[in-house]
Amino acid sequence: MIAPILAVEDVDRSLAFYTKQLAFRQDFCLEGADGQSAFAFVSMGEGADRAAIGLSRQPLEGPRGQGVVFMVYIPKAMEIDRYYEAVRSRGVPLEEEIKTQYWGDRSFSLRDPDGYYLSLSQTVAETDMDHVRSVMRGES
Repeated sequence: MIAPILAVEDVDRSLAFYTKQLAFRQDFCLEGADGQSAFAFVSMGEGADRAAIGLSRQPLEGPRGQGVVFMVYIPKAMEIDRYYEAVRSRGVPLEEEIKTQYWGDRSFSLRDPDGYYLSLSQTVAETDMDHVRSVMRGES
């Protein structure tokens, strides 16, 4: 498992976004010397189906989330289209609407409050790798 730790400006704001807007659960939150939230972990799913993200308060020293796409696979027990509708109903602005990708995932994308790009995905079909290669080469 890889659990990214995102540098965020405001841990409480990020916790609210991930738990209230995206339905992650708060695993824990630690306060810094100033009494403000300084580090937290949120997750979704269980066992091998678990996605976890750390949130670490860092001073803002430039753009965040540049050059990285976090592909977050939602648990198999959650239906991606229902999850998408729930996220939309909470008013989360989307970068990309939901669609089935040529590699067999159904996904949609958004940015968190610090600019991190999240692609929320679920595998919905087995895909022939020859087809994927063909699309990547621009042949399909």
